[in-house]
Amino acid sequence: MKRNGAARLTYFLFSLPALVLYTFIWGYNFIWGFVYSTTNWDGLGKNWKFVGFANYAKALRSPRFWDALGFTMTYAALLLITVIAISLALALVLRTKKKFTNFFRSIFFFPAMISLVTASLIFDKIYYYGLPAIGQAIGLEFLEKNLLSSPGTALLGILIVNLWQGCAIPTILLIAGLQSIPQDLHESAAIDGASSFQRFTAITIPYLLPVISVVFVLTLKAGITVFDYIFVLTEGGPAGTTNSVSMLIYNDGFGAFKFGYANAEAFLLFALIAIISLVQIRLSRDKEVA
Repeated sequence: MKRNGAARLTYFLFSLPALVLYTFIWGYNFIWGFVYSTTNWDGLGKNWKFVGFANYAKALRSPRFWDALGFTMTYAALLLITVIAISLALALVLRTKKKFTNFFRSIFFFPAMISLVTASLIFDKIYYYGLPAIGQAIGLEFLEKNLLSSPGTALLGILIVNLWQGCAIPTILLIAGLQSIPQDLHESAAIDGASSFQRFTAITIPYLLPVISVVFVLTLKAGITVFDYIFVLTEGGPAGTTNSVSMLIYNDGFGAFKFGYANAEAFLLFALIAIISLVQIRLSRDKEVA
Protein backbone atom coordinates (compact mmCIF):
# COMPACT_ATOMS: atom_id res chain seq x y z
CA MET A 1 0.00 0.00 0.00
CA LYS A 2 2.85 2.37 0.83
CA ARG A 3 4.47 1.65 -2.52
CA ASN A 4 1.22 2.36 -4.35
CA GLY A 5 0.80 5.61 -2.44
CA ALA A 6 4.36 6.68 -3.20
CA ALA A 7 3.91 5.82 -6.87
CA ARG A 8 0.69 7.83 -7.10
CA LEU A 9 2.39 10.79 -5.40
CA THR A 10 5.26 10.56 -7.88
CA TYR A 11 2.88 10.48 -10.83
CA PHE A 12 1.01 13.46 -9.43
CA LEU A 13 4.18 15.50 -8.89
CA PHE A 14 5.37 14.79 -12.42
CA SER A 15 2.02 15.86 -13.88
CA LEU A 16 1.66 18.90 -11.60
CA PRO A 17 3.67 21.36 -13.78
CA ALA A 18 1.60 20.49 -16.87
CA LEU A 19 -1.61 20.71 -14.83
CA VAL A 20 -0.69 24.15 -13.48
CA LEU A 21 0.29 25.47 -16.92
CA TYR A 22 -2.83 24.04 -18.53
CA THR A 23 -5.07 25.48 -15.81
CA PHE A 24 -3.46 28.89 -16.09
CA ILE A 25 -3.21 29.13 -19.87
CA TRP A 26 -6.54 27.50 -20.78
CA GLY A 27 -8.73 27.42 -17.68
CA TYR A 28 -8.08 31.00 -16.56
CA ASN A 29 -8.74 32.43 -20.02
CA PHE A 30 -11.76 30.18 -20.51
CA ILE A 31 -13.41 31.48 -17.34
CA TRP A 32 -12.68 35.13 -18.09
CA GLY A 33 -13.77 34.66 -21.69
CA PHE A 34 -17.16 33.47 -20.47
CA VAL A 35 -17.37 36.38 -18.04
CA TYR A 36 -16.66 38.87 -20.83
CA SER A 37 -19.27 37.20 -23.04
CA THR A 38 -21.90 38.37 -20.56
CA THR A 39 -20.78 42.01 -20.77
CA ASN A 40 -20.77 44.84 -23.31
CA TRP A 41 -16.96 45.15 -23.16
CA ASP A 42 -15.41 46.83 -26.21
CA GLY A 43 -11.95 45.36 -25.66
CA LEU A 44 -10.36 48.67 -24.70
CA GLY A 45 -12.15 50.54 -21.96
CA LYS A 46 -12.59 49.59 -18.32
CA ASN A 47 -16.16 50.83 -18.09
CA TRP A 48 -18.34 47.87 -18.99
CA LYS A 49 -21.44 46.38 -17.51
CA PHE A 50 -23.03 42.96 -17.34
CA VAL A 51 -25.75 42.25 -19.86
CA GLY A 52 -26.38 38.62 -18.93
CA PHE A 53 -27.07 36.34 -21.88
CA ALA A 54 -28.18 39.18 -24.16
CA ASN A 55 -25.12 38.67 -26.39
CA TYR A 56 -26.00 35.00 -26.85
CA ALA A 57 -29.60 35.84 -27.72
CA LYS A 58 -28.46 38.53 -30.16
CA ALA A 59 -26.07 36.11 -31.89
CA LEU A 60 -28.74 33.42 -32.22
CA ARG A 61 -31.10 35.98 -33.81
CA SER A 62 -28.49 37.33 -36.20
CA PRO A 63 -28.76 36.27 -39.89
CA ARG A 64 -25.01 36.92 -40.25
CA PHE A 65 -24.25 34.34 -37.58
CA TRP A 66 -26.49 31.70 -39.17
CA ASP A 67 -25.07 32.37 -42.65
CA ALA A 68 -21.55 32.01 -41.27
CA LEU A 69 -22.57 28.88 -39.37
CA GLY A 70 -24.07 27.37 -42.52
CA PHE A 71 -20.84 27.92 -44.45
CA THR A 72 -18.78 26.61 -41.53
CA MET A 73 -20.78 23.39 -41.19
CA THR A 74 -20.70 22.78 -44.95
CA TYR A 75 -16.96 23.34 -45.01
CA ALA A 76 -16.39 21.14 -41.94
CA ALA A 77 -18.49 18.30 -43.40
CA LEU A 78 -16.61 18.38 -46.72
CA LEU A 79 -13.27 18.52 -44.89
CA LEU A 80 -14.19 15.58 -42.65
CA ILE A 81 -15.25 13.33 -45.51
CA THR A 82 -12.30 14.14 -47.74
CA VAL A 83 -9.60 14.10 -45.04
CA ILE A 84 -10.68 10.72 -43.65
CA ALA A 85 -11.07 9.20 -47.14
CA ILE A 86 -7.76 10.52 -48.51
CA SER A 87 -5.80 9.83 -45.30
CA LEU A 88 -7.11 6.27 -45.07
CA ALA A 89 -6.27 5.62 -48.73
CA LEU A 90 -2.76 7.01 -48.26
CA ALA A 91 -2.28 5.00 -45.05
CA LEU A 92 -3.28 1.77 -46.78
CA VAL A 93 -0.74 2.47 -49.54
CA LEU A 94 2.11 3.64 -47.27
CA ARG A 95 1.74 1.07 -44.47
CA THR A 96 3.84 -1.57 -46.25
CA LYS A 97 7.59 -1.65 -45.70
CA LYS A 98 8.74 -1.52 -49.30
CA LYS A 99 11.49 0.35 -51.08
CA PHE A 100 11.14 4.16 -50.94
CA THR A 101 8.16 3.89 -48.55
CA ASN A 102 9.85 6.07 -45.91
CA PHE A 103 10.74 8.59 -48.61
CA PHE A 104 7.11 8.90 -49.72
CA ARG A 105 5.94 9.09 -46.10
CA SER A 106 8.23 12.06 -45.52
CA ILE A 107 6.92 13.75 -48.69
CA PHE A 108 3.30 13.41 -47.57
CA PHE A 109 4.18 14.66 -44.07
CA PHE A 110 6.11 17.70 -45.34
CA PRO A 111 3.02 20.00 -45.64
CA ALA A 112 2.37 19.62 -41.89
CA MET A 113 5.71 21.34 -41.20
CA ILE A 114 4.60 24.53 -42.98
CA SER A 115 2.55 27.17 -41.19
CA LEU A 116 -1.05 27.73 -42.25
CA VAL A 117 -0.29 31.27 -43.39
CA THR A 118 2.70 30.15 -45.49
CA ALA A 119 0.66 27.41 -47.18
CA SER A 120 -2.13 29.91 -47.90
CA LEU A 121 0.29 32.42 -49.43
CA ILE A 122 1.81 29.71 -51.64
CA PHE A 123 -1.58 28.60 -52.95
CA ASP A 124 -2.73 32.20 -53.36
CA LYS A 125 0.05 32.68 -55.94
CA ILE A 126 -0.78 29.32 -57.55
CA TYR A 127 -4.44 30.31 -57.92
CA TYR A 128 -3.58 33.79 -59.18
CA TYR A 129 -0.77 32.95 -61.61
CA GLY A 130 -0.30 29.19 -62.00
CA LEU A 131 -3.70 27.61 -62.58
CA PRO A 132 -5.07 30.34 -64.93
CA ALA A 133 -1.96 29.98 -67.11
CA ILE A 134 -2.38 26.19 -67.20
CA GLY A 135 -6.10 26.55 -67.95
CA GLN A 136 -5.43 28.89 -70.85
CA ALA A 137 -2.68 26.64 -72.20
CA ILE A 138 -4.81 23.49 -72.25
CA GLY A 139 -8.10 25.26 -73.00
CA LEU A 140 -9.81 24.31 -69.76
CA GLU A 141 -12.23 27.13 -69.00
CA PHE A 142 -12.75 26.03 -65.38
CA LEU A 143 -9.11 26.85 -64.54
CA GLU A 144 -8.78 30.05 -66.56
CA LYS A 145 -10.10 32.12 -63.66
CA ASN A 146 -8.84 32.35 -60.10
CA LEU A 147 -10.79 29.81 -58.03
CA LEU A 148 -10.99 32.30 -55.18
CA SER A 149 -12.63 35.03 -57.28
CA SER A 150 -15.92 33.20 -57.85
CA PRO A 151 -18.56 32.55 -55.14
CA GLY A 152 -19.13 29.11 -56.64
CA THR A 153 -15.50 27.95 -56.43
CA ALA A 154 -14.01 29.92 -53.51
CA LEU A 155 -14.92 27.22 -50.98
CA LEU A 156 -13.23 24.61 -53.20
CA GLY A 157 -10.09 26.73 -53.40
CA ILE A 158 -9.83 27.00 -49.61
CA LEU A 159 -10.65 23.31 -49.16
CA ILE A 160 -7.82 22.24 -51.49
CA VAL A 161 -5.26 24.15 -49.42
CA ASN A 162 -6.59 22.64 -46.20
CA LEU A 163 -6.54 19.12 -47.66
CA TRP A 164 -2.98 19.50 -48.91
CA GLN A 165 -1.86 20.37 -45.41
CA GLY A 166 -4.48 18.63 -43.27
CA CYS A 167 -4.05 15.03 -44.44
CA ALA A 168 -0.47 14.64 -43.19
CA ILE A 169 -1.01 13.98 -39.47
CA PRO A 170 -4.20 11.87 -39.92
CA THR A 171 -2.27 9.69 -42.39
CA ILE A 172 0.51 9.08 -39.85
CA LEU A 173 -2.04 8.25 -37.15
CA LEU A 174 -3.87 5.81 -39.43
CA ILE A 175 -0.62 4.13 -40.47
CA ALA A 176 0.15 3.54 -36.80
CA GLY A 177 -3.35 2.16 -36.30
CA LEU A 178 -3.02 -0.20 -39.28
CA GLN A 179 0.32 -1.52 -38.02
CA SER A 180 -1.24 -2.35 -34.65
CA ILE A 181 -3.84 -4.71 -36.18
CA PRO A 182 -2.88 -8.38 -35.62
CA GLN A 183 -2.02 -9.91 -38.99
CA ASP A 184 -3.20 -13.32 -37.74
CA LEU A 185 -6.78 -12.11 -38.04
CA HIS A 186 -6.36 -11.19 -41.70
CA GLU A 187 -4.62 -14.48 -42.45
CA SER A 188 -7.31 -16.52 -40.70
CA ALA A 189 -10.08 -14.62 -42.48
CA ALA A 190 -8.34 -15.13 -45.84
CA ILE A 191 -8.06 -18.86 -45.20
CA ASP A 192 -11.78 -18.95 -44.38
CA GLY A 193 -12.50 -17.39 -47.76
CA ALA A 194 -13.15 -13.77 -46.79
CA SER A 195 -12.54 -11.28 -49.59
CA SER A 196 -10.30 -8.22 -49.23
CA PHE A 197 -13.35 -5.98 -48.87
CA GLN A 198 -14.86 -8.24 -46.19
CA ARG A 199 -11.59 -8.24 -44.25
CA PHE A 200 -11.41 -4.46 -44.56
CA THR A 201 -14.94 -3.87 -43.22
CA ALA A 202 -14.96 -6.61 -40.56
CA ILE A 203 -11.40 -6.33 -39.23
CA THR A 204 -9.59 -3.18 -40.35
CA ILE A 205 -12.34 -0.61 -39.77
CA PRO A 206 -13.38 -1.84 -36.26
CA TYR A 207 -9.74 -1.81 -35.13
CA LEU A 208 -9.21 1.65 -36.63
CA LEU A 209 -12.30 3.22 -35.03
CA PRO A 210 -10.39 4.65 -32.01
CA VAL A 211 -7.89 6.31 -34.37
CA ILE A 212 -10.64 7.45 -36.72
CA SER A 213 -12.42 8.99 -33.71
CA VAL A 214 -9.30 11.02 -32.91
CA VAL A 215 -8.95 12.08 -36.55
CA PHE A 216 -12.65 12.96 -36.61
CA VAL A 217 -12.41 15.26 -33.59
CA LEU A 218 -9.18 16.93 -34.77
CA THR A 219 -10.51 17.46 -38.30
CA LEU A 220 -13.89 18.64 -37.02
CA LYS A 221 -12.21 21.20 -34.81
CA ALA A 222 -10.01 22.35 -37.70
CA GLY A 223 -13.02 22.64 -40.02
CA ILE A 224 -15.34 24.47 -37.63
CA THR A 225 -12.64 26.88 -36.43
CA VAL A 226 -11.12 27.53 -39.88
CA PHE A 227 -9.70 31.03 -39.95
CA ASP A 228 -6.11 31.34 -41.25
CA TYR A 229 -6.84 30.02 -44.74
CA ILE A 230 -9.87 32.26 -45.15
CA PHE A 231 -8.16 35.33 -43.69
CA VAL A 232 -5.22 35.05 -46.11
CA LEU A 233 -7.02 33.78 -49.21
CA THR A 234 -10.41 35.51 -49.31
CA GLU A 235 -11.00 37.52 -46.09
CA GLY A 236 -14.54 36.13 -46.15
CA GLY A 237 -15.25 37.02 -49.77
CA PRO A 238 -16.26 37.10 -52.47
CA ALA A 239 -19.51 38.74 -51.36
CA GLY A 240 -19.26 37.11 -47.93
CA THR A 241 -19.64 33.57 -49.31
CA THR A 242 -16.63 32.24 -47.36
CA ASN A 243 -17.31 34.05 -44.11
CA SER A 244 -16.85 31.41 -41.39
CA VAL A 245 -17.90 31.77 -37.74
CA SER A 246 -14.25 32.29 -36.73
CA MET A 247 -13.92 35.05 -39.32
CA LEU A 248 -17.14 36.58 -38.03
CA ILE A 249 -15.81 36.49 -34.47
CA TYR A 250 -12.61 38.20 -35.59
CA ASN A 251 -14.47 40.94 -37.46
CA ASP A 252 -16.90 41.57 -34.60
CA GLY A 253 -14.10 41.63 -32.03
CA PHE A 254 -11.23 43.42 -33.75
CA GLY A 255 -13.21 45.20 -36.48
CA ALA A 256 -16.33 46.40 -34.66
CA PHE A 257 -14.76 46.30 -31.14
CA LYS A 258 -17.63 44.23 -29.77
CA PHE A 259 -15.46 41.89 -27.72
CA GLY A 260 -18.22 40.83 -25.37
CA TYR A 261 -20.45 39.89 -28.28
CA ALA A 262 -17.55 38.18 -30.10
CA ASN A 263 -16.83 36.08 -26.98
CA ALA A 264 -20.47 34.96 -26.91
CA GLU A 265 -20.17 33.83 -30.56
CA ALA A 266 -16.97 31.97 -29.67
CA PHE A 267 -18.67 30.11 -26.82
CA LEU A 268 -21.55 29.12 -29.08
CA LEU A 269 -18.96 27.69 -31.48
CA PHE A 270 -17.25 25.88 -28.60
CA ALA A 271 -20.55 24.34 -27.50
CA LEU A 272 -21.23 23.13 -31.05
CA ILE A 273 -17.82 21.42 -31.30
CA ALA A 274 -18.22 19.83 -27.87
CA ILE A 275 -21.70 18.44 -28.61
CA ILE A 276 -20.76 16.98 -32.00
CA SER A 277 -17.53 15.47 -30.63
CA LEU A 278 -19.26 13.86 -27.64
CA VAL A 279 -21.99 12.37 -29.84
CA GLN A 280 -19.44 11.00 -32.31
CA ILE A 281 -17.25 9.46 -29.60
CA ARG A 282 -20.30 7.91 -27.91
CA LEU A 283 -21.49 6.35 -31.17
CA SER A 284 -18.07 5.02 -32.18
CA ARG A 285 -17.42 3.41 -28.78
CA ASP A 286 -20.14 0.84 -29.37
CA LYS A 287 -18.39 -0.40 -32.52
CA GLU A 288 -14.79 -0.36 -31.30
CA VAL A 289 -12.80 -3.54 -30.82
CA ALA A 290 -11.53 -3.90 -27.28
